[in-house]
Amino acid sequence: QTFVDGVYASKKPRAGAPFYQVRCLIEQLFKDLGIGFTVAEMNAENTDENLADNAEIIAPFEPNRSAWIVGESGEHLGVIGELKQSVRRNFKLPDYTAAFSLDLERLQALLSGNRQHNYQPLSRFPSISQDISLRSKSDTTYHDLLQMVQRILEESKGLHCSIKTLGVYQPENADTKTVTFRITFTSYKHTLTDAKVKPIMDSIATAAITEFDAERV
Repeated sequence: QTFVDGVYASKKPRAGAPFYQVRCLIEQLFKDLGIGFTVAEMNAENTDENLADNAEIIAPFEPNRSAWIVGESGEHLGVIGELKQSVRRNFKLPDYTAAFSLDLERLQALLSGNRQHNYQPLSRFPSISQDISLRSKSDTTYHDLLQMVQRILEESKGLHCSIKTLGVYQPENADTKTVTFRITFTSYKHTLTDAKVKPIMDSIATAAITEFDAERV
Protein backbone atom coordinates (compact mmCIF):
# COMPACT_ATOMS: atom_id res chain seq x y z
CA GLN A 1 0.00 0.00 0.00
CA THR A 2 1.07 3.56 -0.72
CA PHE A 3 0.07 6.40 1.57
CA VAL A 4 0.39 10.16 1.39
CA ASP A 5 0.67 12.08 4.65
CA GLY A 6 0.02 15.69 5.51
CA VAL A 7 0.47 17.79 8.64
CA TYR A 8 -1.29 20.99 9.69
CA ALA A 9 0.49 22.95 12.41
CA SER A 10 0.19 26.43 13.86
CA LYS A 11 2.34 28.03 16.54
CA LYS A 12 -0.61 30.22 17.48
CA PRO A 13 -3.72 28.33 18.71
CA ARG A 14 -6.81 28.93 16.61
CA ALA A 15 -10.53 28.66 17.27
CA GLY A 16 -11.56 25.02 17.41
CA ALA A 17 -9.47 21.89 17.65
CA PRO A 18 -6.77 21.27 15.00
CA PHE A 19 -8.69 18.13 14.02
CA TYR A 20 -11.36 20.32 12.41
CA GLN A 21 -8.79 22.36 10.50
CA VAL A 22 -7.43 19.22 8.84
CA ARG A 23 -10.91 17.87 8.26
CA CYS A 24 -11.77 21.04 6.34
CA LEU A 25 -8.78 20.42 4.08
CA ILE A 26 -9.83 16.81 3.49
CA GLU A 27 -13.42 17.86 2.79
CA GLN A 28 -12.26 20.29 0.12
CA LEU A 29 -9.87 17.76 -1.42
CA PHE A 30 -12.49 15.03 -1.61
CA LYS A 31 -15.06 17.48 -2.96
CA ASP A 32 -12.68 18.46 -5.76
CA LEU A 33 -12.08 14.79 -6.53
CA GLY A 34 -15.77 13.95 -6.46
CA ILE A 35 -15.38 11.37 -3.67
CA GLY A 36 -17.93 11.11 -0.88
CA PHE A 37 -16.83 10.15 2.62
CA THR A 38 -17.73 10.13 6.28
CA VAL A 39 -15.62 9.81 9.42
CA ALA A 40 -15.87 6.99 11.94
CA GLU A 41 -14.49 6.65 15.43
CA MET A 42 -11.18 4.88 15.67
CA ASN A 43 -12.26 1.89 17.71
CA ALA A 44 -12.37 -1.89 17.42
CA GLU A 45 -15.81 -1.91 15.78
CA ASN A 46 -14.60 0.29 12.92
CA THR A 47 -11.24 -1.37 12.42
CA ASP A 48 -10.09 -2.04 8.88
CA GLU A 49 -7.75 -5.01 8.76
CA ASN A 50 -5.71 -3.70 5.84
CA LEU A 51 -5.02 -0.38 7.55
CA ALA A 52 -4.97 -1.46 11.18
CA ASP A 53 -2.33 -4.10 10.48
CA ASN A 54 0.01 -1.38 9.30
CA ALA A 55 1.08 -0.06 12.68
CA GLU A 56 3.10 2.71 11.08
CA ILE A 57 -0.06 4.30 9.72
CA ILE A 58 -2.08 4.61 12.92
CA ALA A 59 0.72 4.71 15.49
CA PRO A 60 1.31 8.52 15.40
CA PHE A 61 -2.36 9.37 15.98
CA GLU A 62 -4.07 9.97 19.31
CA PRO A 63 -6.96 7.44 19.21
CA ASN A 64 -9.40 9.61 21.17
CA ARG A 65 -8.83 12.56 18.83
CA SER A 66 -8.65 10.74 15.51
CA ALA A 67 -10.98 9.01 13.08
CA TRP A 68 -11.10 6.77 10.05
CA ILE A 69 -11.93 8.32 6.68
CA VAL A 70 -14.58 6.01 5.24
CA GLY A 71 -15.79 5.96 1.64
CA GLU A 72 -19.43 5.71 0.59
CA SER A 73 -19.12 1.95 0.11
CA GLY A 74 -17.60 1.45 3.55
CA GLU A 75 -13.98 1.22 2.45
CA HIS A 76 -11.41 2.86 4.71
CA LEU A 77 -9.53 5.55 2.82
CA GLY A 78 -7.20 6.69 5.56
CA VAL A 79 -6.87 8.33 8.95
CA ILE A 80 -7.33 11.89 10.15
CA GLY A 81 -6.61 13.25 13.60
CA GLU A 82 -4.35 14.84 16.15
CA LEU A 83 -0.88 13.49 16.83
CA LYS A 84 0.36 11.99 20.06
CA GLN A 85 2.38 14.23 22.34
CA SER A 86 5.46 12.05 21.88
CA VAL A 87 5.23 12.44 18.10
CA ARG A 88 4.86 16.21 18.31
CA ARG A 89 7.83 16.37 20.64
CA ASN A 90 10.05 14.19 18.43
CA PHE A 91 9.33 16.30 15.36
CA LYS A 92 9.34 19.59 17.31
CA LEU A 93 5.77 20.36 16.29
CA PRO A 94 3.56 22.81 18.20
CA ASP A 95 0.68 21.59 20.35
CA TYR A 96 -1.80 22.86 17.75
CA THR A 97 -1.09 20.11 15.22
CA ALA A 98 -3.13 17.55 13.33
CA ALA A 99 -2.44 15.27 10.38
CA PHE A 100 -3.88 12.86 7.84
CA SER A 101 -2.77 9.72 6.05
CA LEU A 102 -4.53 8.71 2.82
CA ASP A 103 -4.46 5.38 1.00
CA LEU A 104 -3.50 6.38 -2.54
CA GLU A 105 -4.31 3.01 -4.07
CA ARG A 106 -7.88 3.06 -2.80
CA LEU A 107 -8.34 6.67 -3.87
CA GLN A 108 -7.02 5.84 -7.33
CA ALA A 109 -9.48 2.96 -7.59
CA LEU A 110 -12.37 5.29 -6.75
CA LEU A 111 -11.19 7.91 -9.22
CA SER A 112 -10.93 5.31 -11.97
CA GLY A 113 -14.59 4.52 -11.51
CA ASN A 114 -15.70 8.13 -11.15
CA ARG A 115 -14.77 10.44 -14.01
CA GLN A 116 -17.05 13.30 -12.99
CA HIS A 117 -14.15 15.06 -11.29
CA ASN A 118 -12.40 15.47 -14.64
CA TYR A 119 -14.82 18.10 -15.90
CA GLN A 120 -17.46 20.24 -14.27
CA PRO A 121 -18.85 23.11 -16.33
CA LEU A 122 -18.80 26.56 -14.80
CA SER A 123 -22.04 28.42 -14.35
CA ARG A 124 -22.35 31.70 -16.21
CA PHE A 125 -24.25 33.03 -13.21
CA PRO A 126 -22.43 34.25 -10.07
CA SER A 127 -22.52 32.14 -6.94
CA ILE A 128 -23.74 33.44 -3.61
CA SER A 129 -22.41 32.53 -0.15
CA GLN A 130 -24.13 32.59 3.22
CA ASP A 131 -22.67 31.90 6.67
CA ILE A 132 -24.57 30.21 9.47
CA SER A 133 -23.41 29.69 13.05
CA LEU A 134 -25.05 27.01 15.18
CA ARG A 135 -24.59 26.94 18.95
CA SER A 136 -25.18 23.49 20.41
CA LYS A 137 -24.44 21.47 23.50
CA SER A 138 -20.82 20.40 23.71
CA ASP A 139 -21.72 16.73 23.28
CA THR A 140 -23.37 17.37 19.90
CA THR A 141 -20.81 16.23 17.37
CA TYR A 142 -19.57 18.34 14.50
CA HIS A 143 -20.19 15.38 12.22
CA ASP A 144 -23.89 15.22 13.15
CA LEU A 145 -24.35 18.94 12.47
CA LEU A 146 -22.53 18.66 9.15
CA GLN A 147 -24.65 15.71 8.04
CA MET A 148 -27.81 17.63 8.91
CA VAL A 149 -26.69 20.61 6.81
CA GLN A 150 -25.76 18.32 3.92
CA ARG A 151 -29.17 16.63 4.06
CA ILE A 152 -31.02 19.93 3.85
CA LEU A 153 -28.87 21.09 0.95
CA GLU A 154 -29.44 17.86 -0.96
CA GLU A 155 -33.15 18.69 -0.90
CA SER A 156 -32.45 21.97 -2.70
CA LYS A 157 -33.26 20.93 -6.24
CA GLY A 158 -31.64 22.80 -9.10
CA LEU A 159 -28.79 24.22 -7.04
CA HIS A 160 -25.19 23.18 -6.63
CA CYS A 161 -24.22 23.65 -2.98
CA SER A 162 -20.84 23.43 -1.30
CA ILE A 163 -20.01 23.64 2.41
CA LYS A 164 -16.93 25.01 4.10
CA THR A 165 -16.41 24.87 7.85
CA LEU A 166 -15.15 28.24 9.04
CA GLY A 167 -14.56 27.24 12.62
CA VAL A 168 -15.56 25.32 15.72
CA TYR A 169 -15.40 27.46 18.85
CA GLN A 170 -15.82 26.17 22.38
CA PRO A 171 -14.78 28.40 25.28
CA GLU A 172 -12.79 26.71 28.01
CA ASN A 173 -15.00 24.84 30.51
CA ALA A 174 -18.13 25.78 28.54
CA ASP A 175 -20.97 23.32 27.97
CA THR A 176 -21.76 24.73 24.52
CA LYS A 177 -19.87 25.16 21.28
CA THR A 178 -20.47 27.09 18.08
CA VAL A 179 -19.90 25.69 14.61
CA THR A 180 -19.86 28.08 11.66
CA PHE A 181 -20.47 26.90 8.11
CA ARG A 182 -20.14 28.85 4.88
CA ILE A 183 -22.51 27.58 2.22
CA THR A 184 -22.01 28.55 -1.41
CA PHE A 185 -24.96 28.25 -3.77
CA THR A 186 -24.64 28.09 -7.56
CA SER A 187 -27.39 28.00 -10.15
CA TYR A 188 -26.89 27.06 -13.78
CA LYS A 189 -30.21 28.64 -14.77
CA HIS A 190 -30.48 32.06 -13.17
CA THR A 191 -28.86 34.62 -10.89
CA LEU A 192 -29.32 33.93 -7.19
CA THR A 193 -30.19 36.50 -4.54
CA ASP A 194 -30.16 36.45 -0.75
CA ALA A 195 -33.95 36.21 -0.80
CA LYS A 196 -33.86 33.05 -2.92
CA VAL A 197 -31.52 31.15 -0.60
CA LYS A 198 -33.02 32.46 2.65
CA PRO A 199 -35.63 29.65 2.85
CA ILE A 200 -32.84 27.08 2.65
CA MET A 201 -30.85 28.76 5.42
CA ASP A 202 -34.02 28.97 7.51
CA SER A 203 -34.63 25.25 6.95
CA ILE A 204 -31.14 24.51 8.27
CA ALA A 205 -31.80 26.64 11.36
CA THR A 206 -35.14 24.90 11.94
CA ALA A 207 -33.62 21.43 11.61
CA ALA A 208 -30.79 22.40 13.96
CA ILE A 209 -33.13 23.51 16.74
CA THR A 210 -35.50 20.57 16.20
CA GLU A 211 -32.93 17.79 16.00
CA PHE A 212 -30.12 19.04 18.23
CA ASP A 213 -31.56 21.95 20.23
CA ALA A 214 -28.90 24.02 18.46
CA GLU A 215 -29.78 27.67 17.95
CA ARG A 216 -28.73 29.94 15.15
CA VAL A 217 -26.56 32.79 16.43
